[in-house]
Amino acid sequence: MKLLKYIILALVMLVFHAETKAQTSELDVFLGKLKVYASRHQANNTWTMPVLKPGYNQERMPSPPIMGYMEDRGTGLRYFPKTGRIYDPETRFAFDTETGKIYKGKLEVKPEIPESM
Repeated sequence: MKLLKYIILALVMLVFHAETKAQTSELDVFLGKLKVYASRHQANNTWTMPVLKPGYNQERMPSPPIMGYMEDRGTGLRYFPKTGRIYDPETRFAFDTETGKIYKGKLEVKPEIPESM
């Protein structure tokens, strides 16, 4: 009976270890795609608005709601302007462009930094 418990425990640990390595390799794939995406798409933060004359009564310019996403054909990454996230449907990782954090679902993932760096 004890032998059976140890075998089950060893199998569970083996499966958990394999799943952790798979997630790490998926994260590496996502980070590689993100580097390629960042090299292709440079942020354009120059906004121009008409100058209003003093005393001129004008309401704010209407802006349509932003829906959908823009997909990069080379990497397959999708940028959602409404949330500010870059999402990879293949690995299911997301990068928040405002905070610089990586998410898998709703959980934040911190990439491991090699000790040689």
